[in-house]
Amino acid sequence: MLCRILLLFVGAAAIAAGQGAASHPSRDVLASMTGEYNAGSVMITIGLRPDGTLTSRIAQTPEAELQHERDLRFSVKGQPGVAVEFRRNAKGEIFALTSHQPNGSIPALRQSKDPIDAAVLPTLTGMYEAGDKKFSVELTPAGVLTFTVVGSPSVELMFARDLLFTVRGSAGAYIEFVSGPNGVITGLFVHSATSIFASRFR
Repeated sequence: MLCRILLLFVGAAAIAAGQGAASHPSRDVLASMTGEYNAGSVMITIGLRPDGTLTSRIAQTPEAELQHERDLRFSVKGQPGVAVEFRRNAKGEIFALTSHQPNGSIPALRQSKDPIDAAVLPTLTGMYEAGDKKFSVELTPAGVLTFTVVGSPSVELMFARDLLFTVRGSAGAYIEFVSGPNGVITGLFVHSATSIFASRFR
């Protein structure tokens, strides 16, 4: 009886160990997380060392090691309460990360290596509304896309990827444009502490 219990215990431990190992992201998955992530007011660089260690560096600060916790979440070695959690889009691609700090969390969009097609920018301009709030998106003569909460100063939008733009100087705030089946822009999401959808009306 004792032998059977020991065998069951050893078998369960082996299965648990195998599941733990399998849950750790492969090197290919880790590599898919690397790149520059724009948080609006700061840039976060994710790298991968030859030994398979994922790293994070914020602006000019020293590089820090990321230790896998679960799924796509990693703790920052030597920094209790600090973690990085990667996010996938509907296509399964890593498109953003969330930097978790003891005093809050800040999202950062993964920066595309390719610039946006200049012909796309004019299609994003117009007026948007969400209840009694109105927003304006305009393109300056210099080709800079701006976002305005009507009645407030304009802010610059910085292209990140797809139809996602970070708000310059605003940590964690970004704009996500939404297109209909025909490709025409129908609205946008303002992502900050909360998310607001605004329909395009002009």
